Amino acid sequence: MVVYWKSNSQLGPRIGVKVLKKYVTLAVVRNLIKRRLVSSFRRSFLDVNIDVIIIISNKIYSEKNEISDILMQEWIDCQKSLKKR
Repeated sequence: MVVYWKSNSQLGPRIGVKVLKKYVTLAVVRNLIKRRLVSSFRRSFLDVNIDVIIIISNKIYSEKNEISDILMQEWIDCQKSLKKR
């Protein structure tokens, strides 16, 4: 997972999530990943003006129901480092 961030001058936080079909083949799983990342972002960064782009950059070898859990753990670690800055 690659996370790019930048402060913005908009009224609130914005997020973009890119999950390539090459890395996560099932559309159901790609959409689940996007939904979970966006909802987590909205809960965590309500009062911060920040733009975040998340790109899944490696193939994930795991069961369908475990992929989202693996990425959410990485996202939680990224959130902690973003909040420190």
